[in-house]
Amino acid sequence: MDVGERPVGSIMKGEVRTVDEGERIDDVLQSCSSLGVTDLVVVSPEGRFEGVVTSTEILNYINPLVGVRTGRKLGHHFIMGECPRVSSMMSRTHATVRKDTPLSTALRHMRKDHRHYLVVLDESDRVVGRLDLCDVISHLIEAGVIVPSSCEL
Repeated sequence: MDVGERPVGSIMKGEVRTVDEGERIDDVLQSCSSLGVTDLVVVSPEGRFEGVVTSTEILNYINPLVGVRTGRKLGHHFIMGECPRVSSMMSRTHATVRKDTPLSTALRHMRKDHRHYLVVLDESDRVVGRLDLCDVISHLIEAGVIVPSSCEL
């Protein structure tokens, strides 16, 4: 099988850090901090893909807390003593692919959408994995498509 035709399901990481869209943002920030990650996949209670909380959304949220104006209207939550939920902060436009999508197609999506990873879904839109660019590179090295060599300066 041509390496470009290989399904992403055979290359992806099956472990995906997810968060429920109803969770409080402060809990998500604590999770991001303790896990050392900034991107979390947002799922419904059934595990279906809803969106992604990325470092950009996190920066947009914390900037007003340290006095940086962003134009986002989050202040009313603090005045009312409420904490916003993930659904008010997440991006619903993150690129996804099915687990049987060919690697070549997934790479085109990554390039077109300027993404370093894609969320992988099953036939019922449940999150089953994540395809990182690093995983693709590792796979291409293992397949002999990319041959690492040493460079001398």
